[in-house]
Amino acid sequence: MEIGTKQDKIWRSYLVPESKAHGARFSMPMLLQLIKMYSKEGNALLDPMAGVFSLAVATTLGRDVYGIELEKRFADIAQLNISYLQSKYNTVNSAVIIQGDCRKILPLPIHIDCIITSPPYGTSVHPVDKYELKLAEIFGSTTQSGYGSHPNNIGNLSYQLQRFVLAQVYQKCYEQLKSGGRLIIITKDSVKDGKVQEQGLATMRSCIEAGFTLEAQHYRPCGITGRQALHIKHIANYRPILKEDILVFRKRE
Repeated sequence: MEIGTKQDKIWRSYLVPESKAHGARFSMPMLLQLIKMYSKEGNALLDPMAGVFSLAVATTLGRDVYGIELEKRFADIAQLNISYLQSKYNTVNSAVIIQGDCRKILPLPIHIDCIITSPPYGTSVHPVDKYELKLAEIFGSTTQSGYGSHPNNIGNLSYQLQRFVLAQVYQKCYEQLKSGGRLIIITKDSVKDGKVQEQGLATMRSCIEAGFTLEAQHYRPCGITGRQALHIKHIANYRPILKEDILVFRKRE
């Protein structure tokens, strides 16, 4: 089932302009649809890798929301987004952002009905991908905006270590959720040295090993980013990934 749209023209209605500092925000149309589909008014939601805390938008739909974010600069922007939503929409539901490592913080001593999160798709900082090196030859730099600079940031790890650490996060999510609660993960296959890294399949394996059952699979079509356009223009045989996978897991009753 397709959820959301290629373009996100409404995020500015819910987030402060500083949110652009994070290059991997949720698509707001997709996020709003998922909140309505898989939670109900009065539920408590969590994003353990919150970024600028787009999930705080759930307060406008009558949900309490909690977020954990490792990078201080994004946690600060998240707090701005909480204040913005409270001011603009007069929200009365709780929205709380905690700065720190979710692997050390979870489980929180609160009742959580649904977790919605989007982990890093692949290593994003200081890439050594052959396509990035090719662009470096053309433009003189391989610098990309990544998920952050903290040494514990999952986006800074190798693919193999990243999968190991994410498996730990999903186990913590299982411990956090109530029986029957849902874990919704938005991920996307990545390409390294011309080979597809199947993030969706790896995520399914990790979550099933943690104890979850797969309830549903959806996808969101993605437009071509500016960097992908450079790859297509300058690198032969480059094929971008043009969809996000939306995986819905359930904790056993």
